[in-house]
Amino acid sequence: MNATGGRGAAGIGSGFVTYNGIHNTCGNIRITGGQVTATGGDGGDHAYPDIMNDVSWTSYSYNGGAGIGTGSTVNGSGSNAGSSSCGYISITGGQVTATKGGGTHPATNSIGKNHSDYNHGTCGTITIGGTEYPSGATPNQSDGLTFVYPVPAPPTAPAGAINGLFSVSATQQVWFSQGNLLNTGYFADNQYNYGGLLQWAASFTSNYSGDWRALTSEEWNYLLTDRANASNLWGFANVESFNGIILLPDGSSLSINTNHSAWDNNSIDNTTWSEMEANGAVFLPAAGYLDGSSPEDNGKKGYYWCSTSGEYVRFGGSGSSFEAPTYYVGGGGRRSVRLVINVQ
Repeated sequence: MNATGGRGAAGIGSGFVTYNGIHNTCGNIRITGGQVTATGGDGGDHAYPDIMNDVSWTSYSYNGGAGIGTGSTVNGSGSNAGSSSCGYISITGGQVTATKGGGTHPATNSIGKNHSDYNHGTCGTITIGGTEYPSGATPNQSDGLTFVYPVPAPPTAPAGAINGLFSVSATQQVWFSQGNLLNTGYFADNQYNYGGLLQWAASFTSNYSGDWRALTSEEWNYLLTDRANASNLWGFANVESFNGIILLPDGSSLSINTNHSAWDNNSIDNTTWSEMEANGAVFLPAAGYLDGSSPEDNGKKGYYWCSTSGEYVRFGGSGSSFEAPTYYVGGGGRRSVRLVINVQ
């Protein structure tokens, strides 16, 4: 993404205010992934008909815009001064290069308020790769006009994991295993394979290195309802003719139907699913449960063990009766297991 501000405007953020008494406001901005290059517009001098003050022509100087943040205002003063403001700006991936506007009256900041003296607006917190820069931050001192804000590369998923990061609390992300757990301790070779229906265990045995574990009921709840944009990051689906739910990783650019009313809300073939899986999507098949010798709700509902005995998450249904993933206590028998491993 490349963004360059016009005269006195921010590359990403608010514009240039040419008249006293005019107020320009930019809302909140969120950008995920990719290379981001933002350049503020140059500062200079400007003569224009001042219709606000009934003066034929007025000459004002203006400063350059920030690369990311606010644009400039004409250098008026007092109650007549205009303002250029922006809300919070969040950039979560890639590499960010911000260049402050130059010209005869350059900006002082590459991000935040474009100029410490003359911008009469406000700038919200700017977060780049998890680092917060408060309004008016001036990190750009060592290399002239341009500053590169490195965004750490995401960690690499371990063997046996889907390469997508999922928040299960405010401070913890996990990777999901590549498939449901089998009776042998291996993971299923694809995500729509039902895997084994297993009795609950305090520590499920996995043949993969690392501390693989089941989610707690609190973590399931956070994943499905409390993480950022949670309601748009899961949906009922039919993948390769298997019913289940799709979970999308944090900040995913993938789009799914989130009506949560039927398996065919999302009907996905193998080619499409391969692309989604490569971008971190998880599928939990509705394998039912086993209580005795006969399987129940096979293809109709999913039952997944939590880390505490007798606790599980259930989802699905049939016809017009569908249940979003819901936490239950008091279950026995054999149910599905999908393990996760913590991101350190």
